[in-house]
Amino acid sequence: MDYIQSLYNKIWASLIRPPKRNYQEHDLGHNHFSINNNHYYRLDCQLRNAFKEWFIISIFHPCDEESNLKQSQMFLVYCHSHSGSRTEGIHLLENIHNDTTALITFDFWASGYSSGKYLTLGWFEAIDINAIC
Repeated sequence: MDYIQSLYNKIWASLIRPPKRNYQEHDLGHNHFSINNNHYYRLDCQLRNAFKEWFIISIFHPCDEESNLKQSQMFLVYCHSHSGSRTEGIHLLENIHNDTTALITFDFWASGYSSGKYLTLGWFEAIDINAIC
């Protein structure tokens, strides 16, 4: 019976408290870079959700060669996978073929470098998305 209880606890913990993905700022790329002849400027900041928990956000904003920001018409918000981080969405910049779309990636509550201790499998994570929009 102890074995079953131990196994249950491990499964439960892996779902709601997986290890946070460690990454470094350089994993996000340079602050100003080009992909497919489109130039981007990365702005990193912290936001607070309705529960006063903070989370990290990166905005990859279209710009010109001198880092002057262009007016964005659309924002694409990438939601990372279970136990993922904001680094997962960077590859999407290769598929943006215009200079009016900005990409937003972020660390959900309890993921990456955001605060929070437990994942809620979508319940509180939706509150992070509301804080962005």
